[in-house]
Amino acid sequence: MKTIFLHCPRCGSGGLKPQPPNSYTCERCHLHFYINPAIAVSVILLNPADEVLLIRRARDPGKGKLAFPGGFVDAGETAETALTREVREEVGLELLEIEYLTSCPNIYPYKGINYPVLDFSFVGRVDSFDAARALDDVAGLVITPVKEVPADELAFPSLQEAMRVFQRRAKAE
Repeated sequence: MKTIFLHCPRCGSGGLKPQPPNSYTCERCHLHFYINPAIAVSVILLNPADEVLLIRRARDPGKGKLAFPGGFVDAGETAETALTREVREEVGLELLEIEYLTSCPNIYPYKGINYPVLDFSFVGRVDSFDAARALDDVAGLVITPVKEVPADELAFPSLQEAMRVFQRRAKAE
């Protein structure tokens, strides 16, 4: 575990000692501080023609790569509420239905720090992609048939895994 904290968040002392794999202990006040993953959500967003709406990321990590609409869960939000908010913020659509698909650990590299993240993926439906537009942190939109989603162009391994799970489930049905 790379040391990223120099001072205790409780007492301010500089005596933090890493306790691999995911915590620190303060020598002064004995706080045991855990580094837990952030939670993120994404949705394989389908229309009635079973096409998928993908976003092209406008920022790093993964700038220029494809992703499913989604983002981080804010404190006090459920995963479903966060997903509904993120879809509205990124592509301007309202979800009609969502269904849990899978979860996958991920590393989110940002400004020199690798943040542990647990990504929750859902399948969602909308009436149409006609009103979709590239909004917050989105460089563009790609609409493609489910079978033609370019998994190797997805920004994160967790999104690639979600697509594999979705495709396996579709074959089984």
